[in-house]
Amino acid sequence: MHTLHIFVYLHRKIKTMKKLIGFILSTVLYAQLLAGNGYYAAFKLTSNGSNVAVNGEMKIYSDEDGNSRSEINMAMPNAPMGNMNIVSIHHQSTPNLVFIINDAAKTYSKTDISKYAANKPAADDSKYEIKIIGDETVNGYKSQHIKVFRDNQELEDMWFTKEISDYGRFDMSSSKYNPDNALLAAMKAKGIEGMMVRVVVDANGGKMQMDLVKFEKRDNANSLFSIPADYKEVDMMNGMLKQMNMPSTDEIMKMTPEERERFLKEMQSKYK
Repeated sequence: MHTLHIFVYLHRKIKTMKKLIGFILSTVLYAQLLAGNGYYAAFKLTSNGSNVAVNGEMKIYSDEDGNSRSEINMAMPNAPMGNMNIVSIHHQSTPNLVFIINDAAKTYSKTDISKYAANKPAADDSKYEIKIIGDETVNGYKSQHIKVFRDNQELEDMWFTKEISDYGRFDMSSSKYNPDNALLAAMKAKGIEGMMVRVVVDANGGKMQMDLVKFEKRDNANSLFSIPADYKEVDMMNGMLKQMNMPSTDEIMKMTPEERERFLKEMQSKYK
């Protein structure tokens, strides 16, 4: 089995891992919204009841030139990686690229986020319904609480606030990289706008939650948005595997068929 096939197999067959990876990628992409005018934002990540416990934080920095940096630190005691630290940098001069930094290995990888839009199906048959729950105070902000349903199944709860200055800059609908235009259209039709201050999603029988805990204008250092000159570029696949404390593509390719089978079974047993 080819290395890519193994990774895709794990991604598809192991539901909790798939949900977790999707949640991580969503937070990295959402970070790109918080660019410009020099801001600092901190989010708390928690979960309960799922097979993979996730607890941690995400910090986002931006500068006056529209560059941004996100730092995601997660503790996952029931997962083989144990802890995950993901640093991503987005430069206004290369708007389609996100750089993933691994300070421990002194490496970085890059991904073209415009492919998220290019790979969207021509038509999305999913039907979304937005139910407005009402106004609630969440994390100190007066917010609008909504429930999102897809094809009549409850998908997630989201809270948006207009109390943050220039909230329009951080509106989800302003991001061309958001993976679901059908959802955005449904939100716009209901007049939903503002900065997201909480999101709660299903996680294989449990819940994963992201909360905004701090937001302030700040003059962030230029060094936060630079890739150190001595860091080596690696491909995206190896970069992600390394972050997850999993074998590299070369190491997987060198496994015997029996070793690969054991590897797959071990992953399946940890992500039932």
